[in-house]
Amino acid sequence: MIILSVGYAAYRRFGEKLPRLKQGDKDYGFVLVYFLLMASILFTLAFDKVWLGKPPSGFSPIASLLSLLSAGTGWQAAYWLFYVCWWLHLLILLAFLLYVPQSKHAHLLFAPFDIVLTGTGPPGRPCKLDFSDETAEEFGAGKIEHFTKGQLLDLYACVECGRCTNMWR
Repeated sequence: MIILSVGYAAYRRFGEKLPRLKQGDKDYGFVLVYFLLMASILFTLAFDKVWLGKPPSGFSPIASLLSLLSAGTGWQAAYWLFYVCWWLHLLILLAFLLYVPQSKHAHLLFAPFDIVLTGTGPPGRPCKLDFSDETAEEFGAGKIEHFTKGQLLDLYACVECGRCTNMWR
């Protein structure tokens, strides 16, 4: 199901080419990482079945199908391929954990805090500007220090889906 979902997400981002979505190298990376994570799990389970001689199971239909397709590899090759896929999965997972804080996936960590700690108003709404204040040297947020803690949390919780900017066009 995850591989199908990633395929649909890739189609939405790269096939439909919605103008509100910015295209970048990081967008291609998430599709590849998710696919490789799920494929490595399926192949690990499939080679486990071949190595240990487990029969196909309805609880893991894709891995069972892959194990039937790779049944001719023999148990020794399946043993080594099981560990190759297992270590590959672990390395991809650890690389993904390093990637999360620098990507859109950081919203998974920050969105719950944003929901609990910020108000119920529209997200990212800037403070009202007082143009009648003649002593002000600048208006709006010119530096990162001018944002409130809630606005900064909104920035971290953003998934860059493009919906907020699309609403005002």
